[in-house]
Amino acid sequence: MLAYLVKRIVQAIAVMLVISLVGFAIQENLGDPLRELVGQSVSEEVRNELREELGLNDSFVQQYGRFLGKALQGDLGTSYFFSNNRLLMSYLKSCQRRLNWSSARHLSL
Repeated sequence: MLAYLVKRIVQAIAVMLVISLVGFAIQENLGDPLRELVGQSVSEEVRNELREELGLNDSFVQQYGRFLGKALQGDLGTSYFFSNNRLLMSYLKSCQRRLNWSSARHLSL
C-alpha cells in the first residue's frame, strides 16, 4: 500500500511538472507581455527597463527555474489583472463561495 501511495505521488508530481512546463511554454510564446501590461504608448527605453526588472530578458530555462522555485514556496506570481497574489486570491474566492453556500443553507432551514 505504501509503495502504491509513493508511486501515485511521484506520478502526480511528474504530471504537475509537465503541465506547468507546457503552460509556461504557451504563455512564453503568446507574445510580448509588456504590450499587454503597459500598452503601446510607452517608450522603448521604459520597456527595456521593465523587461530587465521583471526578468523577461532572461532565457526560458532561467525564467522557468525561477517560476518553479517560487511555486514550490507557494508563490504563484502576481496577477496583473488583480495586482496581488494569485494563491491568496484563489483562497479568498473559495472562502467566499463556502460562506455563500453555508449562509444560503442556514437561511433555507
